[in-house]
Amino acid sequence: MNKYLWIVPFASFLSGYLAMSFIYQSKSTQAPALIGKSIQEALRIAAKQGLSLRLVHEQDDSELPVGTVLSQNPLPNTHIKAHQSIHCIISKKTESLAPQLIGKNLDVIKKNLEERGISYKIHYLSSTSPYDICLAQDPSPGVPMPSKRMILYVSQGNTQQFLFPDFRQKSVDEVQACLAAAPVVLQVSHVVEQPEDHSCSQCIVSDQRPRPGTVVQLDKQKPIHVQLIATPVVDSSSNELELPTI
Repeated sequence: MNKYLWIVPFASFLSGYLAMSFIYQSKSTQAPALIGKSIQEALRIAAKQGLSLRLVHEQDDSELPVGTVLSQNPLPNTHIKAHQSIHCIISKKTESLAPQLIGKNLDVIKKNLEERGISYKIHYLSSTSPYDICLAQDPSPGVPMPSKRMILYVSQGNTQQFLFPDFRQKSVDEVQACLAAAPVVLQVSHVVEQPEDHSCSQCIVSDQRPRPGTVVQLDKQKPIHVQLIATPVVDSSSNELELPTI
């Protein structure tokens, strides 16, 4: 009988271990499906099952809302212990800044924006810059883009700049012939009132607007208003005095 007494301590230890394991054993559960849900919703689902979430990484994803669960470990429906952590990767969006497009050719700009998935609208403006060169943009370069849309203001290339010539002491007929093909609105006035049948064929320019040397732009959409102050030429054989120029 005595030779079996050593079994008693062993049996007591084993029964105690099994009892404690039964009392403190962790209940198992299934990992919930969190992929595609927002991080807030995933937290609520996990908390109901006594589980916790652990964020391990944020990954760029321009298609999904910020904070969407992209992957999880353990996978959905996997048997896990209660109070176990589920490791998640969620989506984020890197702030997109408007590219620098001013001064670039429209063909280059279109390729750049299409590669980035940015839509655009083009407005042409009269300009002295070459045709199809970007003059301005909205949003401005380096400014955050809340949406992938841009407005481009592009040169129509139909405006020329030049220094307005000096027409003083030239005949009105000569000036009219010079400006005939230019986009201007010409107005001739006189220092002294002339008869209704006056033709200015014997008049010279004594003053003008714009002033000689003024930088002006030739634009068919916006003609320049030119004003000539004309003075009739007095016949040298007459006794009348020639009117002084202004």
